[in-house]
Amino acid sequence: MQGWAAFQIALDIGLVGVILWLSWRSRAAPVTQQTHLAGLLPHVERKAAHLHALLQRAEEVVRTPSPATPPGLASPYEEAARLAHQGYTVEEIASRVRLSRGEIDLIVHLRGRV
Repeated sequence: MQGWAAFQIALDIGLVGVILWLSWRSRAAPVTQQTHLAGLLPHVERKAAHLHALLQRAEEVVRTPSPATPPGLASPYEEAARLAHQGYTVEEIASRVRLSRGEIDLIVHLRGRV
């Protein structure tokens, strides 16, 4: 019986030690986290400034109108889409633009979904 009591006392002392250690660790953790976060703040501010500059550039690009493509200089894809919209067959489109039959099939298929 004395052995069991000694074991229980040793276990209780060990558990008290673990509780004290966890208590100390939980108090020490916020200090290290705050230090780490304070070190990250300048990096985050630089990234935010960079994102702000990119946003301003994007807004400028959106504001400036793009020049209209002259009718004779339309890309083959735009020409194929225009012809598909006008009801031309795949063979007729292929004879007018230099695209593969697979690309023209895709354009006609996608045009039908719009």
